[in-house]
Formats: sequence, structure tokens, C-alpha cells
Amino acid sequence: MVLVGALVLASCGDSGLRILGSAQNRAGVLAAQHEAIVNTYGGVYEDTRPASYGQAVLDRVMVAILSGQDQSLDVESWRLVLLDNDGVDAFSLTDGNKGVIYMTRGLLVLINDEAQLATLLAHEVAHIALGHTRYHRTRDASARHRRYSHAQERKADAAGLDYIVRAGYQPSSHTQILSALEKYDGFINEESGANVAWLAAHPLTPKRARLVAQIAKIHSDNGNKTKRFVRSQKRYLNAIDGLVFSNAVARGFYIKKRRFVHLELGMQFEVPQGFVFAESATRIVARHSNGLELVFDVVERQEGQSPDDYLRENWAKHLAGVQVRVFSIDAHAAANGQVREAERHAQLLVVSHKNQTPDQPQNKWVRFALFSPPHLSGQAQSAINAVQRSIGFGAIRVGAADAEKTRTNRLRIILVQKGDSVSRLAQRMNYDGDKAELFRILNGLRKGGILRAARSVKLID
Repeated sequence: MVLVGALVLASCGDSGLRILGSAQNRAGVLAAQHEAIVNTYGGVYEDTRPASYGQAVLDRVMVAILSGQDQSLDVESWRLVLLDNDGVDAFSLTDGNKGVIYMTRGLLVLINDEAQLATLLAHEVAHIALGHTRYHRTRDASARHRRYSHAQERKADAAGLDYIVRAGYQPSSHTQILSALEKYDGFINEESGANVAWLAAHPLTPKRARLVAQIAKIHSDNGNKTKRFVRSQKRYLNAIDGLVFSNAVARGFYIKKRRFVHLELGMQFEVPQGFVFAESATRIVARHSNGLELVFDVVERQEGQSPDDYLRENWAKHLAGVQVRVFSIDAHAAANGQVREAERHAQLLVVSHKNQTPDQPQNKWVRFALFSPPHLSGQAQSAINAVQRSIGFGAIRVGAADAEKTRTNRLRIILVQKGDSVSRLAQRMNYDGDKAELFRILNGLRKGGILRAARSVKLID
């Protein structure tokens, strides 16, 4: 939809675009897209240890692909980039036979061994080898997300399993990581209304899960006669020990129920009853079960530009018929507008913000966009008005409990001691929610499962 593409995704990277044209043009576009992706997802993760380890696993998979005489890929020209993002996602950027696989550190958190990591890497490579794309570019140059089809997933599952078996990894790891992603998707959806981005692009159905299990069993049965498959759990867990789980300090904000607090800007707002916050890679989203969706972000502001000019000339310049009203919030110049299209309406609100720092002032636009189906435009108007009334600027006082939310949380790998239980270890985790269930998901445990002494497990510190 043009509305979403123009307002929300204009700055996002085109993460699965198959670039055509001359080699020089392809290289230029590839570099530009890489920069956009890195900026969109919070930069490259600074700790090179897990990325270097992941690259070695990718190299092993690619060598196995070459051994199978798959000449559609340039095996030595693929690299892994680990993005500093809490989200759970992986995707690729390619210019034909060379490429980059991007993986968020949030996805590494859920993986439990090297075989599962290899599985996800091989799956992304398989999509490229099969000519599948996850994103495409629209006429207004915005990146438009689309899901892989069920048929594409079946083909990528089969090819990816073939790749990891050639590389000597346990084929059942495919079933295990899909199960972990599905459980985590249900967990965070219940806890905060969020979803696993990777599953949104790679739809998982019961039929797909059964087919993966069947293919994996065939590979396993055949392989048991000729080779021993590996998982390499200890090596993987050593590589991610100390990995950032949640970096609220770098983000500069925290969320408490319906209240959003931006520490750097010294501003806060609340969403109406019924909305649930869900962070994405590039912005803050709050959704209502009736279909309303509020999107919040902060962008650079040009000195001297008025909010109504920005709304008309920059933010919504691709859209016709924007009705704009100018006002102020706590002495901050603001403007709102409404856009109506056949399938979707949007209530827009932009507020100017000048944050005086010791070094230099920072000029920002604080933006809200509330999307709704046409028949809910009245409710959308009421919701954006409520958000507007709740906006406050000034020094933010952070209590001890909320201050804890702003610190960086890391994964720690520990050895289970005699007498330890799921509930006992889970209580040690720094997490505001169902600690026991999260502990089980992070460590691939079933309810009622027994923890054995000397086993390595993940905790959130």
C-alpha cells in the first residue's frame, strides 16, 4: 500500500532485492543498501566474537554447497553481518551470486547450538539460490515487505536441509529451531503483543513443520549409516556468552505498560486502553485488537522548518489531500493532518523538539502516525487525540524499578549445579515477566523437563 510505504518504510533497506544492471551499478546499489540496512537496524554489533564464529559456520555451509556442484552461488563471496538489534530476524542482500546474510543478535539468543545456526544460514542462502526475494522495490522507491509463499518455504526447507547435511550438521536442528521460534513468537505476543519478524516473513504452518520433520528424519536415517552428525552446543554457547539481550541504554527509552518514556529527549506519552506496544527494528509500534496501529519514531529536523511545512513537503509529500492544522504542545510547535485512501486512513502528528545538550542542540521531529481501516477512522481520531493530550516534555524522574529497565541485559552461560531447577534458575534472571517460561524457551526445554547437573544453560543477567 502506498500509504504505508511512503510514511513508514521510506528509509528501510531493501533486504532481499536482486539487483540487475552493470557490475559497477550493482556494486554501488549493494553498498547503498548495506548502509541503509545497518543504519535501520541499529548498526553492526560491536563484539566481533559471535560474528566471527558465525562467519566460520557460514563458510562451512558454503563449502558444502560447492561440494554439491551448485554453481549458482559464488561461495567465497558471502559474508555474515550481525546487527545490533533486539529483534528476531535474518535476511539477505544479494547482487546475483554474491551476498550478505544479516542476522540480529536477538535471533542468536534463541539458537542453542551450531547446527541450529547453520540451519538458519543455510535456509537464507537457499532462498537466494532458488531466486526468491523477501522485499521488492515500489515506484516511490520504498522497500515493501512481503512474505515468502508456502511453496517457496517448502523448497528452501528442502534445499537448506540438503546443505546442512552436506556440511555434517544434525538435520533435526531444523525442526528444533522452528519450534523455538514458534514458542518465542507466542510468548512475546502474549507478553507484549509483539511478533517474531522472521516468522512473519517465513510462515510456519503445521503442514510445513511436518514436512520438515519428515525430510530431516530421512536425512538422519540415511546419514546414520555413513556419517555422524554434529550439533556443537558447547562451542556455540561459548561464542554467545555475554551477548547483549536487551540494550535499553543504547535505545534511550523504556516502556512501562501503556507509557512510553524517552530518556534522551525528556518526553513521554501514553497510548489509549487496549493498545499494546511492540518494538520493531526501526520504530515503536502500538497495536489494538480492532486493527488500529500507532507508529512512533524520531527523525532529524532542519533548523527553521515549520511542522506544517515538514508534514506537507517531507513526511507526506507523496500523498495528496493532506489536511493540516497547526498548534503547540508545551511550547513545542506541532501540526497534525489526516490522509484518506480507499483501503486505509492515517492520522498524522508531528511535534518539533530541540534538546539542548552541553555540546550542541539536537533538532528533532517527533512523529506519530495512527493507521486505521476506513470504517474505524472515528476511533482513530479519538485515539490520536488521546495520545496528543498525554505528550509531556521535561526532566524524567526514573524510579529504582524503572531505572533497572534502562540498563543493558546480557546472556550468561552457566553450568547447572546439583539441586538446581528451572524455577530456581529462572528467578535469577533479570526479566520483568514470566521468567520460567522464558528460561525454558531460551534453553530448548519442555515443561516438566529435568535439568541435569553440569549442563550449560542461558540466563539473562
